[in-house]
This record gives sequence, structure tokens and C-alpha cells, in this order.
Amino acid sequence: MSLTVEQLAAESMDLWQQCATTCLPELGRRFRPEEQSVKEKLLDQCLASIEKELMRVPRIREERAAAHERITSAFVQFARSALELDDRHLAILLERGFPEIGTSMGRMARRFDPGVGTSEIFQACRKRTWRRRMSARRQSGSWWA
Repeated sequence: MSLTVEQLAAESMDLWQQCATTCLPELGRRFRPEEQSVKEKLLDQCLASIEKELMRVPRIREERAAAHERITSAFVQFARSALELDDRHLAILLERGFPEIGTSMGRMARRFDPGVGTSEIFQACRKRTWRRRMSARRQSGSWWA
């Protein structure tokens, strides 16, 4: 008997919920459903703003710089309001490789699949940045590498 995607997803969510109360470490503050809904709307607004920027192809250096600034600003606004990051968190993301990784991965992803979404690119960037940070920490023996 083969399961449908919906059945597999439901089974996976049930397993996740069972595990969440017994075997996962505390990950910090939990948001109430209404708070999560507000934060998800902020994410949608951020992604819409970024996708709007990506639809316009800047032709000259000044236009590219302005587009980069608008994208960065949209991300910072989202990160502060929805993710509740402070300046030290933003500095790690914005000054330690995230923009370069994002640009590179976005270009590669769009060459491979022009229909890839912005949220998928951001997720890949987040994972790659995290792996890079963990590797640096292992090599240096320092949490703040």
C-alpha cells in the first residue's frame, strides 16, 4: 500500500509533535498561534518585497547598490520584528558571509531552476551559513568564531 503525500505529511507531523515534548532540547521562547501568524505575515511581506526587487533587473552599478540596500533593509526589518534579532545577531548575519553566500547560491539556483522561490534560496543560505559557522567553531574551539 502506498501512502499519499498528505498521509506521509500527517504521519510526520504526528511523530514531530510526539517527539517535541519528550526528546528535543528547549529551543527558547515558544510563540502563541496568534503571534506565529503575525510573524508569518511579516515573512510573507518581506519575501514579497524581496521578490519585487528581484523582478527588476538593475542595469547600472548605482541601481544594483540601491536594490541591494532595499533587500538588506527588508531583511533587517523582518529580522528585528519577526525573529526578534538584535544588532549583534544581525552583525553576524550581515557581516560574516550571509550576503555573499546568498548572492552566490541565488545565482546558482536560478541557473539550475529559474522557478526556484526566494524562500527556498533563503533556507539554503541559512543552512549553508550555519554549516560554515559550525565548521569555524570546530576549527577554532570557540563558540563565537
